[in-house]
This record gives sequence, structure tokens and C-alpha cells, in this order.
Amino acid sequence: MLSILGFRTLRSLLVTGAGGSAGNNVCWSVRVSPDGKTLDITGTDTERTSLELNRWLDAAYTIPTAKSPRYTRILNKIVARRKIQALFPQPDTEVGRVSRDRQMLTAAVFLPDEAAVETCLDKFQALSVWHNKGLRGRPVMLRPPEKSLLRELGQLTFPRWLRARQGAGGLMSCLAKSKKEAYYWAMFHWAQGFNTDFIAEDYLPGRDFCFMSLWNEGKLVTSMVRERLSWVGNRLVGTG
Repeated sequence: MLSILGFRTLRSLLVTGAGGSAGNNVCWSVRVSPDGKTLDITGTDTERTSLELNRWLDAAYTIPTAKSPRYTRILNKIVARRKIQALFPQPDTEVGRVSRDRQMLTAAVFLPDEAAVETCLDKFQALSVWHNKGLRGRPVMLRPPEKSLLRELGQLTFPRWLRARQGAGGLMSCLAKSKKEAYYWAMFHWAQGFNTDFIAEDYLPGRDFCFMSLWNEGKLVTSMVRERLSWVGNRLVGTG
């Protein structure tokens, strides 16, 4: 059986957002591990049809979104029913909710402290930390009204990546090659009712690499780097 982060034998785990690409990757990675055949994997998602795409689950449940007041209570019911030992949330919204409610959950949660999670879920805060460490350029936040947007854009050089301040998968991202493109990209989404701040950050040209890592108490356990050759679903715009 899997021995992981303090569990001598991990027999059952719950992966939230199991219908998405991240959830599928986690379940597949665990299932093809040496102990994967004997591990009980339960998955949850807000969309039943998405769950049907995950072929690695022993059980699947459709649950409300992380914004629901019933979210944590329903997770605990699934934990009790499936005898879950460890909970691994995938979507950003669920990571944030599980982090805040970790003391109320009846399964182990392996997340950094709440402050670190909040920083990671906020693109502006995370980029600001990296900037202060000398790793990235200074991020710029773009928010209404229109005059504020024009003032901030006037101070920038282009091209720049624009993306929503919160959300995964390069949400609302755009490679803006000019002030005009950046202006209309932000204004279009705001006019459509998307209440989000945008972050303008450095564009890093060249090949696209993804870094993944596993940490335990601040110490690196293992990591991998892979080159991204294309986006699932023929996405035209990704993050940089």
C-alpha cells in the first residue's frame, strides 16, 4: 500500500474536481503506481458528465460547488461512507475552501498553511512575492474604471500577458501585443459582466515548460519538468 506523508498505509483517497484535466492526471498517476491497483480512489465533481470521463475511479459523486454552504458537510459524508483517509482538492476554488475548512474536515488534508494557499491562489500576490525575490518583473493590476485602466496601460511596455487575477488554466488570458489590444481585452470581459481584476505580467518567449513538484514540510520530495507542445482542446491562447 502507498506510504505517503505520515500514513504508513494509505488505502483510500478522495480527489475533488476529478472530472477535470488536473483531477484525471492525479487519479491516473496514482492508479499506475506500484500500489495503485489496491488503492480505493473516490472522485467528486460538480458536473456528472465530466466525472464520466475519468476512468480511474472506484466511486464518483456529484457535489455542489465550493461556494455552497453544504460543501464541507457533503464532503464529510462521502469521507465517512468511503472510509477516506486523505483528501486532495484540485480546482482552485475547492483548494481555497478545503484550506479554510480543514479543521472541520474528517480526512487528512496535505496543504500548506492557509496564508500560503491564499497567496498561491492570487496571481497578483504570488507574482509580487516572486518579484520581491528578484525572480520576476513587477506585476501590474488592471481594474475598472476606464480611466484607471488607461493610466496603468500607459506605463507598460508590450507584449504582455494578461490574465484573470484568480482562476486556473490561464483563465481569460491573452498575449496583448499593444496597449490597444490589452485595453479592449479587459473592457470586453468587463462589459460581459466578468467581475475580475486582470494582471499584466512579463511575456517570456521561447519554448513552454511545465514544472511539477511534491513537497513535504517545506522540503522537496520529487519533481519533474516537461515541455508543453500543445493545449488540450486546440486552445489558441495559453499562459506564458
